[in-house]
Amino acid sequence: MGFKIKMAEVSQEELTQIRNDRPSGRYEGPTPPPGVYGAKISRAWFGKTKAGDPVLKVSFVFDNEGENEVYNGAETINNYVIPTDPSSRAFVPQINQLDAFLIALSDGKMGVREFQEAMANGKNDIDQSKQTKIGIPVTQIGSVKITGEKKVNIKTKIREYNGKDYIDLHYILRDEAANSKPKSKPEDDFDDLEDPSDDFEDSTSSSDEGDLDDWLDSDD
Repeated sequence: MGFKIKMAEVSQEELTQIRNDRPSGRYEGPTPPPGVYGAKISRAWFGKTKAGDPVLKVSFVFDNEGENEVYNGAETINNYVIPTDPSSRAFVPQINQLDAFLIALSDGKMGVREFQEAMANGKNDIDQSKQTKIGIPVTQIGSVKITGEKKVNIKTKIREYNGKDYIDLHYILRDEAANSKPKSKPEDDFDDLEDPSDDFEDSTSSSDEGDLDDWLDSDD
């Protein structure tokens, strides 16, 4: 017979009230006006856009001191489309945006060429079985890890969608301490991921507009 514990009973009304009072985890503060803020690169996922293009989705969480501290915890998810068609008019802007993010994330150790090489050789920790509404979580690309602690300065803007204001990332401010060219490759310390999944191209993601809501409503 299993171990027994006599627990105090709770009524359905009490339980409902407890659940209603439980923090949702959502940011409930004021919407940060357009400006420059510090933010942490919190999490990332691989997925697809509505058009089916591969995309790296990145969560930026506001982290500031002083007068902007009131916005700490606010979040925006930015989609970095992974360029696949050199003839597309969007090819150069997509390269520019992705390269700027990678350089900021890695302190100049990885740009689009190093990213392309790492992805082509399966040097990432993408696991198809961990697919969520927003995409497939990724915490390492090549030798670069997404720890949730890397802080960058971002320029934001506001976008209205269906009557609601959303924080959008305009661009990441260039850190002069990080070279615009990726540094020489460090020793490859990739964490024993020799057999990546070959079927990532089958991944799907939710509506681009609902990424943040999908993540917050999920258990992941």
